[in-house]
Amino acid sequence: MAYLLDSDVFIRAKNDHFGFDFCPAFWDWLVLADNEGTVASLHRVRRTR
Repeated sequence: MAYLLDSDVFIRAKNDHFGFDFCPAFWDWLVLADNEGTVASLHRVRRTR
């Protein structure tokens, strides 16, 4: 089963508990999980004009 992540997951993680400099392992895990097909996200969240 794959989980679809929306932009809020990334925004809240960066702003609250998993900043890029504080917890890089979380972001490494996201890349790994994406490569394995465990998680996915939409390429485009909002279409601009």
